[in-house]
Amino acid sequence: MTHKPGNECAVASERISLRPDRLTRIVLMDDVREVRAALRTMIEVRFSNVEIVECENGDETWKIIQESPPDLLISDLTHPGLRLEEMLERLTAAQSLFPVLVVSAYGQGIVRLRERQQSSPGRPIGFLEKPILVESLQAEIERLVSTRASRCKTCPRVLLVDDEEFLVEMMKLAIVSKYDVALKSFTSSTAAWEELEQTDPDLLIVGGIMPQMSGEEIVRRLMERKSTYPILVVSGFLSEEVVRGWFPAASNITFLKKPFTLDQLRAELDKYLEPMPVGT
Repeated sequence: MTHKPGNECAVASERISLRPDRLTRIVLMDDVREVRAALRTMIEVRFSNVEIVECENGDETWKIIQESPPDLLISDLTHPGLRLEEMLERLTAAQSLFPVLVVSAYGQGIVRLRERQQSSPGRPIGFLEKPILVESLQAEIERLVSTRASRCKTCPRVLLVDDEEFLVEMMKLAIVSKYDVALKSFTSSTAAWEELEQTDPDLLIVGGIMPQMSGEEIVRRLMERKSTYPILVVSGFLSEEVVRGWFPAASNITFLKKPFTLDQLRAELDKYLEPMPVGT
């Protein structure tokens, strides 16, 4: 069938952007390739600005969402590898509460999982029975993603800067999997400073020693501006005594020694940020 370019443009213009400020990341898991392809097509026809990561088993899915939590997980109920029920239990225990949409032809399994989720602390979750109508899929995706996105309209603003790219990614994972925040991250200290000149975050996480501008230089400039928002300095070379000695009278500067675990970072962040509500 031949598609006229004009018609393609008309369809594209009608697509919905779930998160206008950035890509919406969706992890799509089903062990049947044709089902994944059909779901991907339905999503891409109805939504723009989406990134879809496909997985064919539970183990692969678990690895991917551990590395970078998505805005939405769409999963079938039965598949090889880690079971969905166990995956949800692990995520809830880790307070990683992104939305999940369960799609399955196994109606009784959906009923049982829905009952378990309703009787215990959970997350934004939806259920669709196969075969799926594109309208039903669109409505559930909009509902689940907007549940989380709507809370971020007034959520805390966090700015993160460190020259170690791997560390920045790890800290982003720790933050977005537990807290609803508007997060901006940088590996360039000068780019981060340009952002700080434009707006004040509710929390700044800054590396101690970086090229171009050090953490001390950034903090010094902020103190000259009489900034009072919390500043968490992370460093493997500096000590807490050295950092506190920069501005002994400042009560808004704290320190975390590298290397640190996700739990250690979250313990510091808990002082300034509220975890995402459970079961909303």
